[in-house]
Amino acid sequence: MRGAFWSAKDLSRQRNSFLRQNPAVTFTDVTHRSGLAKTAYPCLSAAWADDENDGDQDIYAHLGGASPDVWFHNAVFENPGNNNHWTTVRLIGRRSNRSAIRARIKIELENEHLGRREIHRSVGNGGSFGACSLQQEIGLGAYEQIKSLAIYWPTSKTTQRFENVATKQFIEVEEGADSYRVTTRSAIVLGDRTSPSNGVL
Repeated sequence: MRGAFWSAKDLSRQRNSFLRQNPAVTFTDVTHRSGLAKTAYPCLSAAWADDENDGDQDIYAHLGGASPDVWFHNAVFENPGNNNHWTTVRLIGRRSNRSAIRARIKIELENEHLGRREIHRSVGNGGSFGACSLQQEIGLGAYEQIKSLAIYWPTSKTTQRFENVATKQFIEVEEGADSYRVTTRSAIVLGDRTSPSNGVL
């Protein structure tokens, strides 16, 4: 996500834009398709998280600029979702820090038609002018099962590995445990969809 920059005193503007990474390490502009083009105010920072507990990431955007002339209310952009598979992994450190900062996740996927794929994640909360949740919300596309889920812990320098993990579920992994836990999450409805001023766009 690329935030805009403009001032009410300056007529030259660069609008917000939202880019989707393609497999060939190129990007496609999906600003209008995502709904982020609905606001003309610049996005100063953003946070990604599964706010609804439905497996996909929503966006909380800090809209407005650094000066009072471009102030605007913040907004949550709800992900409409799709039929793709996903997994949400929450790590709990024991010897490593409890939040599992710097722990690394490796997911191996394999399908007769889709081939093999690896997904790598490192636990952290993002950086300057943005953030993401500590639990890892990972999209898997059309892959219906995780062949291998591996977690590397930075302090104990150990690796846990689990085979043939089902998708579309929330799991918790404690450092050093022999198995993972499947947890349930209650669905959350974002705002009042009948009101145009609730910030849910």
